[in-house]
Formats: sequence, structure tokens, C-alpha cells
Amino acid sequence: MSAAAFLAVALALLYRTALSNPGNATGNDHAIADRAAALCGQLQDHLGPSRIVLPSNPEYTELREDNWSQTAWRRPSCIASLNATAEIASLVSVLADNQIAFAIRYRGHSPNPHDSNIDTGVLIALANFDEVSSDAGTGLVSMGPGARWEAVYGELDKYNRSMVGGRVMDVGVGGLTLGSGLSYLSDLYVLACDNVVSYEDLL
Repeated sequence: MSAAAFLAVALALLYRTALSNPGNATGNDHAIADRAAALCGQLQDHLGPSRIVLPSNPEYTELREDNWSQTAWRRPSCIASLNATAEIASLVSVLADNQIAFAIRYRGHSPNPHDSNIDTGVLIALANFDEVSSDAGTGLVSMGPGARWEAVYGELDKYNRSMVGGRVMDVGVGGLTLGSGLSYLSDLYVLACDNVVSYEDLL
């Protein structure tokens, strides 16, 4: 469960571009919404309400608004809050097979409306993937994409070290790195994305 699910993000952007239809709702839009809602119901039956949250669930509003800016609050057909990379890989495959759009949210710090949320589709929230560990011998840090930089720096403080990372503590590792990652150390060591040694490939 280490490193970041960036392949899933690339697929999310691909499918959102291909399937989203901005503007006034059409009959086809309603059909897509119905298909997404039906699939979400099936997913909840299979995985349970704690991992697939429907609009009818009490925690739905809190989760869909768990973005830093109100401009990014959307109304996904359901929210997937999973705990294992294998589950994410399987979910992405199912969504692709059924042509259901989806979005990835690490910690949701971007104010852009569809960077980390979605209307009529599945929001895959990666807040549970927040593990941080370090190896003093190699000097490498392993981070889940849902980890916040506050936790990363807290781990590094044990060894009196730092790294090319975020400047705002509650920003997520995945989102910052996907967006290049400007750091206070960038003048010396360029961007966060330039310092990544490896990623975990989910698909």
C-alpha cells in the first residue's frame, strides 16, 4: 500500500474527458446517471456501506464536501472509501468496463471544481491510504497517496531530516506530487515529482 496510485489518476482523467458531457442535461445524461446509480448500488451490496457510500447514507454529505474549497464540492453517484490497492484496481476495472466516469481524491486541496470530485460518477477517496514509513539506512520514505505532509515531516523529524515536499501541512502527498510539487527546497532539488524513486502500479 506504499507509493501513489497515479495510473488510476491518469485513467480517471481519460474517462472523465471521454464520458463527461458539460452543459444542459440530456436524455443520455439521465441514462448515464441511472447506470451510475445502479452500479453504485451493486457495489455497496458487494462491499458494504462503509466502503461504498450512497447519497442516502448519513455520511455522504460530509464525505462529498471533504474538499478544502466549496468550489470543489460536487455530487458523485457514490463515494468509494477503500482500504486496499487491490480493491482500487478492481473498482477501476469495473468502472471502465461499465463506462462509468470517476474521479480520484487524495486530500482534496485543489479549488478546481473537477480536480478531485465529480458529478454523476464515482468518487474514489484515498484518505485511508495515509501510511508513512522511512528507512534510515537508505534515506527513502514510503508514503501512501492520502498521507498529509504534516505526517511525512513528523516521520522525518525522528531522524532530523527533511525532503522536497509540500509547503502546506494538510495538503495530500498524491495531489501535490501529481501537480509537480513546489517545495521550499525546489531551488536546490527541483520539484517533488523529480525526487520520486518509484510508484506502485495498481493496474
